[in-house]
Amino acid sequence: MNIRDIGVVYVRFAGKEGGKRRPIFVTSVKEETFTFFPITSQYEKKSDRIKTQYFPIVDWQLYGLVKPSWIDIGSQIEYDLEQVEFMPIGTLGNEATNALEEFIYSYPSRLAALEKE
Repeated sequence: MNIRDIGVVYVRFAGKEGGKRRPIFVTSVKEETFTFFPITSQYEKKSDRIKTQYFPIVDWQLYGLVKPSWIDIGSQIEYDLEQVEFMPIGTLGNEATNALEEFIYSYPSRLAALEKE
């Protein structure tokens, strides 16, 4: 597992039992832990506020995803490496990674503009 990898892991539900296998985008890897943003295919029915934190994966097929997908920058999660089985499906390219970094950087101003509406 490396930074910028897209893969599938079992993600626990927040505040309740259970979870599901879902795609993730790895943001950091340390000796015993890694952090990631979840990837979602649910976009259209979300509120405008939630949509401001969803980065579109333009070439989602190139990264092994099966339908249009977004990286949820509002939900960074940390797991122990030994607690998950990571199945890699792709790696976000340099151009897309740069666009994601700009998206993250501009998030506060997009959110502020939305709240002024």
